[in-house]
This record gives sequence, C-alpha cells and structure tokens, in this order.
Amino acid sequence: MEQVKGPRLIGLDIYRGFLVWMMIFFHNLDSYSGNLEAIESSAGIASVIGKFIGRWGVFFFIIVGFSNTLSLYHKFQNPKANSGKILLKSMTKASILIAFDKICTILFSGESQGGGIYNFNEGPISIGIVMGFIKTSSYIPPRTYDVFFDQSAVVTIAYIMIIISLIEVILFKSCKNHKSYPNLIILASIGFIILIISPFAVQYLRPLWVIALVNENYGIAFILGILVGDVHPLLPNIGFAFIGAVFALAYAMRIPRKLVLIFGSIFSFISLLIGIIGYIMLGEPSYEQTLQTSPGRTMWLLVGVMIIPILFIYYFEFEPSREKSPNRLALNLQRFGKVSLTLYLLESFVVELSLLTIGLIYPIADTLWILAIFGALIIILLSYLLILWERGNFIGSVEWMVRKATLF
Repeated sequence: MEQVKGPRLIGLDIYRGFLVWMMIFFHNLDSYSGNLEAIESSAGIASVIGKFIGRWGVFFFIIVGFSNTLSLYHKFQNPKANSGKILLKSMTKASILIAFDKICTILFSGESQGGGIYNFNEGPISIGIVMGFIKTSSYIPPRTYDVFFDQSAVVTIAYIMIIISLIEVILFKSCKNHKSYPNLIILASIGFIILIISPFAVQYLRPLWVIALVNENYGIAFILGILVGDVHPLLPNIGFAFIGAVFALAYAMRIPRKLVLIFGSIFSFISLLIGIIGYIMLGEPSYEQTLQTSPGRTMWLLVGVMIIPILFIYYFEFEPSREKSPNRLALNLQRFGKVSLTLYLLESFVVELSLLTIGLIYPIADTLWILAIFGALIIILLSYLLILWERGNFIGSVEWMVRKATLF
C-alpha cells in the first residue's frame, strides 16, 4: 500500500531538542550532594519558578499529540488506508518504547528514593543493576515498584500513542471529508474535559492507588497507577496531548494561521490566568505534590505556557521559508530532537556514570555551580557525538529501531 507521508516539521524537532537540553541540564543538578529542598525553601519566588520549570518535561506530551495526529492524518489521505495496520503500527511502536524503558530502568537507572507508598526522598533507594554494581560492586535486585508501577514519561507517551491513535483512526476512518471541523471539535472537547476533571480525579484516585499498593492489590494498583501514579500519570498528561492533537489537525486542515493564533492566544491567556489565580488563592504546591503529579493550578499554568511555542511552530511552519538554512544552533537542537527518546532513556545513566568517574578525582557533586558547568559540557560533548551519529542516519537509536520495526 502506498503511504502518504507529511513533511517533517523542523520547528518540532528544534522544540524537542530544546527540551532535551533542559532535561540534561536540570537532571544533572539533581546529583547535588547538598540539600536541594533547603535551597528551594530559601529561594523565594525563584523556588516557585524552579519547580514550575521542573515540570516542563510534560511538554513532550503535547508534542506527541501533535506529531502523532499529523502522521495519522496524512496516512488517512490515502483512500486505501488500512486502519488495522495503522493501529498495529501504533501498538508496535508503543510496545517497543515500553520495552526499552523497562530495560533501561532495570539496568541503567540512576539512584532515586521514594514514590508509591513513600514520600519523595523517603523509603528504600532504587538503582539500576549496572549502576548499582558500579557503585557497590554487588548485585542489587530491582524493586517491584520500579519495574511495574513507576511510570516514566516514555511509558506515558506509549499509552498516549495507543489511545490517541485508536480515537483518531475511528474519527478519520468515518470522515469522508478530510477537512472535517467536527473532528477538530471532538478532539478539543476530549482534551478540555480531561483537563477539567484531572485535578479532582487525581485528588480522589491517588489515595486509592497508594492503598492498593500497601495491600498488594497489584491489579488495581497497576490500572490506577497508569491514571494517577507518580511523576508522569496519564491524568492530566493525556489532556496535554489532545491539545497538541488539536493544533496538528488544524495545521493539516490548513486553517489560516491568523485564526489559530487568535484562538490559541486567548486559550493560553485564560489558562495562565486560571493558574495565576490558583497560586494566589491556594499558594505554592508542596515539593512532593509538584513532583508526583501536576496540581490543578500548576496544570493550567503549564497549558498556557505550552501553547505559546506550539503557536510559534504553527506560524513559522505554515508557510516555511526555504530560502535560508537553519543556523548552527537550530541545526544542533534539531539533532537532539531527532533522537530525543534515545537521549531520554540513556541520559540518567550517562550523567551519573560520568559524575561517578570524575568524582574519583574530584567530588564535583559537592558544588552546585560546578555541576551546572558540567551539565553544559555534557550537552556540548553530546552535540559533537550527534554530528557523527547523524552521518550514519542514527543507526541503533530507539527512533531508528521503531522505524525499522514498523516497515510493514
């Protein structure tokens, strides 16, 4: 079957690359041997901003919704599109992502503490088998919680791909006219409803998840954990993905960018206003609450902020200028964006192994500003490695393996 492929949006790759840069830099600071919580509690407004920026990893979900929807839309422009095969490809991609994430968690994850029935920075310490052996010269078995119930961003992305693909296959298959505004309204309504109910659902269901873990009722714990578990649960993150899906469908339908900018800016402003009012009335969320999920006021701030770069991408990619090549910074960010999932999976292991090795000579984790410089150097080193890897078409990356596994 001939497939109809849409163009790869450079702006989307650059956005991914920027997020990977931030991830590497801020994750690196987590290795500080001092007390980050004490620093945050004395930093005033900088603490609020810092913890909010620490949630920007959820920006990946709006990108997933955007890119997945754009891809599916172009596939269904082919009148011979096979819905079953399209869904099978989405399932295959999701399965590969989950498998890679679990392998990296079991083998290469860095040291962490808390989650589930424990508050963050409490309870037993988790560490991957390889990193644990390097640090202690002994075998440290993986915890059941880390393998089955600690939901990373990659696993959440996999679930989002499956759910959005299923919904959009139904919508696009039943739609004879590809410029279907009802589909746009349906996707927007689903995302909006999810965002409205998410804070209440998390508040009600998360204690039930913890109780299920305590009672070792693992079936219920697994299902509830997908929805409201630690760090990257489906709620409200799948709501972010549906926002990305709306903008992608609008882009594919060639809705004028001026109209999209007006409506998008209004929605962004309203979301920011709700979030700001929430912070004023309810105060700053606790450290644990911010890391575990996205509290309602934080969620609406994230929505408002996330829409802004998507509007920029929509504007500049709607009628892209091919007269000038991207500058060196944009090209570098684009390289990071092309293998963002691979870097996400391996970043923690690479950073911690580097810190451990250098720490034998000088304990740089004792000084926060040295760690910041080290994070920047890691990004520079990876930049040169990606230039070489790009010449080989990123053979061996997770993205490359996913492409190869879905050539059917």
